[in-house]
Amino acid sequence: METEGTLSAGQVLSPTQPMNEPNRRAMNTTNEEDGVNDFRLLIDGRLVQGAGTLDVINPATGRTLTTAPRADRAQVEQAVAAAKAAFPSWAATPLRVRGALLARLADALEAEQDQFARLLTRE
Repeated sequence: METEGTLSAGQVLSPTQPMNEPNRRAMNTTNEEDGVNDFRLLIDGRLVQGAGTLDVINPATGRTLTTAPRADRAQVEQAVAAAKAAFPSWAATPLRVRGALLARLADALEAEQDQFARLLTRE
């Protein structure tokens, strides 16, 4: 498992990608479809390789759209432990602050809705 850096909550919720982070939205130029590649798992604020991979197939063409990371049991347990460890701090965060963070996340998702729609349609 390879660590690709640590992300703060602000970086995770940021609508723009930090310059020092790997491009997780690079277009796959090896196939005809505009697939997304180079995905990582986010575990305990770190982007990591999956223990395995899973091909995502476009059912209309039968072609591989992209390859997604696949967590093994140890990575799932790490993610669950990290979520449990983070919960007390999140629960102690004032409702107004949590709401603002969730609103930023919603704005970031909305800004990319066309790209998500194309990707989900192919998937």
